[in-house]
Amino acid sequence: MAQILKSKYFLLGGDIVIFFLSFFISLLIRHRTIFDYEYFSQNLIKFSILLIIWLFVFYILNLYHLNKFHGRIDYFKKQLVAIVVLTVLSTLFFYWYPKDTNITPKTLLIIFSAIFLIIWISSRLLIFFILSKKQESYLIIGNSQRAHQLFEDLSSYGPQKKKIIIYSDAFLINFDNQATRVIKPPIENLLKTLENHKFDKIILDKNFTYASEIINLFFSKIPKLKSEFYELQDFYEKLHSKITLENLDKRWFIYNLQPGQSVYLIGKKTIDIFSSVIGTAILICFFPIIVTFIKLDSKGPVIYKQKRIGQNKRVFYIYKFRTMTHSADDIQICATPDDKRVTKFGKLLRQTHLDELPQVINILKGDLSVVGPRPEQPKIVEQLSSQIQFYNQRHLIRPGLTGWAQINYPYCANLEEHKNKLRYDLYYLKHKSFILDLKIVLKTISKLFS
Repeated sequence: MAQILKSKYFLLGGDIVIFFLSFFISLLIRHRTIFDYEYFSQNLIKFSILLIIWLFVFYILNLYHLNKFHGRIDYFKKQLVAIVVLTVLSTLFFYWYPKDTNITPKTLLIIFSAIFLIIWISSRLLIFFILSKKQESYLIIGNSQRAHQLFEDLSSYGPQKKKIIIYSDAFLINFDNQATRVIKPPIENLLKTLENHKFDKIILDKNFTYASEIINLFFSKIPKLKSEFYELQDFYEKLHSKITLENLDKRWFIYNLQPGQSVYLIGKKTIDIFSSVIGTAILICFFPIIVTFIKLDSKGPVIYKQKRIGQNKRVFYIYKFRTMTHSADDIQICATPDDKRVTKFGKLLRQTHLDELPQVINILKGDLSVVGPRPEQPKIVEQLSSQIQFYNQRHLIRPGLTGWAQINYPYCANLEEHKNKLRYDLYYLKHKSFILDLKIVLKTISKLFS
């Protein structure tokens, strides 16, 4: 039941039903009569377009991923953001749309929005209430650092209460919470636990000392086993949408980094060309204004170019609007959010990401794609590839204007943060597809306006 309620498809389908139910009720309230088919179908087209806009806003605000929120208060705050955005977009839409119907934003839109929001917010509150009464139970088997990290992640994951039992011979955390406890070998203790508890998910570290013995145990219990079974690395990937670097070997790349399908590659190239043409038009519109303010703010060139490492480690020049003092642009040091080298207008350009606009030239030249791992400077690549195993594998595909790591992780200031960024890049390399690319683009847009 809980899994169904949390399903993004269930939530999406529910929103569609609520939307059209609200539309039907609002028309009845507005006209106080049963409308004819022609009138209904005429207005249905307009509201169907509006539905796409609303679902788009819900998606980019993560409202279909309940596990991203710690509770209904956290979720309700994001709902308020959605309400403000939708109010503005819906009003603009109704005024822009050709006025060939009797629908006006002053009446029907207000009635419709009120009905929808009451039902929508109430339905989410009900879902969170039901989820808060249900407990998820996990069995973690392992004593590695990843098992420790997984326990900490699960403790603050999603709106449901958690019952976590760890089977380990070296788990050093003590628990006051009765819902969490550690059991230790021998395996008989694990057998008793399985008999006395029902687990929603069982997660096993394959490098655990007793892993082979435990796998044989679960294999013999397949007919009776009603839990979802995960290998720790796979569950970590499912939970965080990134790849663990621990115990990663060459076999992983052989098995997972297959060439993309020709349809996907051709489609991706077509989208790159189309996007770069649109981007060039936008660049032409903003160029005079940006040039003027950059020149007024500080001395130096308007656009600077900098060496970056692209696909197959090919060096190319990336183009940006200058956002730092001129002498600082050639220093190969990673920028930080509060970097003092950034000029006043440069800070605004970075916040709006308009400094990246000249990179449409790189997309036209084939140096960049719209989506892919962000390219780094040669000296930084040289340094990181000597400190992080398999770092150069991120250069197997064309770098991008935006990427999975960019929407999930901020600036990198140290080695550990670069490792975490690589985890997201490898996830993209493994799962690259039209759907993931679209998701990255939508998330990037949402970040631009957040």
